[in-house]
Amino acid sequence: MLKLAELLCLSGLHVTFLVTDHIRSHLLRFTNIQSHFSRYPGFHLDSISDGLPEDHPRLGDQLMEMFDALQAVTKPLFRQMLLLPASAIAARPPVTFIIADGILSFTIDVAKEIGLPIVCCCT
Repeated sequence: MLKLAELLCLSGLHVTFLVTDHIRSHLLRFTNIQSHFSRYPGFHLDSISDGLPEDHPRLGDQLMEMFDALQAVTKPLFRQMLLLPASAIAARPPVTFIIADGILSFTIDVAKEIGLPIVCCCT
């Protein structure tokens, strides 16, 4: 998905790459994502809560806990984030299209609710 984001930025599009707070902290700690994408002015890394406590292990045997939390907590936050006026989000352009991870089915529900086109990819 990061490679796709990079290609879209190379095409001159504005891309907000949205991940959970947990994943963002790992990306910042273990990759050079900030410096790599600093050459793309249209790229913005943003994060959202996955609804789990920081100390939750997020391992395979707790997968259903994570999906329940995403549905209960992340889905409404995602909807709210998409409905914010563009001026409230650091002068970024409004969201006009969603490319989502196919396993996060709540993104389809939200896109339909607010009338945004969406494409899901199996990552």
